[in-house]
Amino acid sequence: MENLLYKMYDMPALVEAVLTHIVDYYFAVSQRIFEEAADLIDVFFIGNDFGSQTGPLISDRLFRRFLLPHLERLIDLGHAYGLKVLLHCCGGFEPLIPAMIEAGLDGLQGLQPNCRGMDPASLKARYGADLLLMGSINSQQLIEGTPDSVRAETRRILEIMKPGGGYVACPSHDYVLYETPVEKLERIPGLLRDAITSAPLTRFDRAHFKKYGDFSLDFEIVYFVLNPDYNVYMDIQQKINLAILRRFQAEGIAFAYPTREVIIRKEPD
Repeated sequence: MENLLYKMYDMPALVEAVLTHIVDYYFAVSQRIFEEAADLIDVFFIGNDFGSQTGPLISDRLFRRFLLPHLERLIDLGHAYGLKVLLHCCGGFEPLIPAMIEAGLDGLQGLQPNCRGMDPASLKARYGADLLLMGSINSQQLIEGTPDSVRAETRRILEIMKPGGGYVACPSHDYVLYETPVEKLERIPGLLRDAITSAPLTRFDRAHFKKYGDFSLDFEIVYFVLNPDYNVYMDIQQKINLAILRRFQAEGIAFAYPTREVIIRKEPD
């Protein structure tokens, strides 16, 4: 990433060519999917992290020159097929949000309230009329807090974000975080089983902590829906997913998000 930022100054044509090549691929793949199944899709969910804990990783000027045109291409693609476009973006990227709105973005996901400029009340006041906002419930609080403190914080965020609609409540990260205490991990298979068996027309088979993922602790669930009707299946799937979210929130279990850690070491002179 550091090299790419330097090259925005030193070799801008190269950066533009690389970004165009990458986005051409994702554009073509997405377009093929939409040609076949856009009528089955509600949201075109794209993602890239433009923020750090203390602010944007790139200036508004460079963002508008190098990245916004490609983001706008993808937004226009989704809109051409009648889809809403939701962007996952972590960190403190608030100064870039006006440009995203200008590009036609419909919503933002993964909002981290503990990053600079991402205060939920401020985001709601400034951008709630133009964007769907999704996140803002601090995942760290879900990990470290008690059930009572998690409920209190969740209710506080809901009171800030829900007026006027345009808000989807969820943690600031997805997937189960590595920081989750072992005692909570041990309870997850049972929580998953309960969520599934509480739904009608299901047969639970198993739930296990399967593997250590690149950025998450991955659990695998196997269950059967005892009805061949697809609409019934989707109703049951929705019920199960919501039940899992409620149980995880009640237990203070947070979800992770795709991330990579870059360690930069300076060589001695």
